[in-house]
Amino acid sequence: MTDVKAGTLYRAMTADEDGLARLGASSRTLGARPLIDLPGDAADFVDPGVGGMSASLNDPALLPTHRRPREFGGTGQDPLFAIENADLGTDLEWRADIEGPSGHGFVEPVRRMGFTEYQEALWATRPRWQQVVR
Repeated sequence: MTDVKAGTLYRAMTADEDGLARLGASSRTLGARPLIDLPGDAADFVDPGVGGMSASLNDPALLPTHRRPREFGGTGQDPLFAIENADLGTDLEWRADIEGPSGHGFVEPVRRMGFTEYQEALWATRPRWQQVVR
């Protein structure tokens, strides 16, 4: 089995004035959306293995075309950001999307946590996401 702790995660996100990813709860920010990225009861609690913030592992081409920036062969408007999977911290992990393309997946909690705690764990990774320049 491949060590999913190794590798680089990619996600296209809107950048703030400081050049870091904008925090929020949309497909274009660093965060997750209840009822869209997570099941209906996730407004209260988020469990591992149910979904989360979308990201691709080791290849930005695995992002959906509409989310991938033009410089990387897509139609998206936002810059591409990258983080080493090991830099997600102890509360988050990347899990492959078994229904989607190989290499696409989700940044999920490692244990059951409240939605606010999950969102804050995602937001805590902000300084470690770096814009990818081509």
